[in-house]
Order: sequence, then C-alpha cells, then structure tokens
Amino acid sequence: IRLASPDGSLILLFSSPFDAPARDEAKAQTKKAMLKQFAPAKVLRDGPSVLGAREVPSFELAGENDEDMLTRVLVYVDSTKWRTYVVTMLTGENPSARRLAEARKILGTVHFSKPVKVTS
Repeated sequence: IRLASPDGSLILLFSSPFDAPARDEAKAQTKKAMLKQFAPAKVLRDGPSVLGAREVPSFELAGENDEDMLTRVLVYVDSTKWRTYVVTMLTGENPSARRLAEARKILGTVHFSKPVKVTS
C-alpha cells in the first residue's frame, strides 16, 4: 500500500515481505536495501519506535534519491504470528511539521491483525 501527501513531500509504504513472524530478518534486509538504494546513505538512528500502540524495531537513515536529492527514510518493522510488516516513511531532508503531524496520526492508528482470505 502506498499513501502520498498531495504535494508528494511525504510517502508512506506498507508491505508484508514474509508470511511468518520475521522482524529481525525483515529489518536487516530492509536496512541493507535502503542503504543501497539511497547511497551514499547514513543510519541516523537504530532503535525502538512506537507504531500504533506497540513499540517496534525501527531505523532512520538519510541519503540521496535517484535525482541526487537528500531523502530521509524512517522504517518500522512489526510482526504478528501470521505475517511480518514493514512500514516505510519517505520525506525530503526537512519535511514540514504539518506533513509529519499527518503521518504521525496515520501511524498512530496502525494495527495488524490476522489476514483474511479474499474470495471473488
């Protein structure tokens, strides 16, 4: 799932890379991929953050996108007994307080539950 602010200055990505609990593996793989994608990149913070009502592993890095623009990346990793989830927030170097507040409201509502099979 991809959510973007109207001006494109903030993007939230929700993914589920594993159909099993694998937070540490998902965090390590995501960090490796993000450091490569935004090279030269530097990890600014690596430690727990709050996603919804839970404290989850996370990291933040700064690097450059394909257009050589400074980009900040904040990644949250969570899992249930059914799946692992990675939530990624992408912003420019200095996102507006308004956009960050909007993103925090969205991230504050995140809750992962048992997946439901969709049938047509």
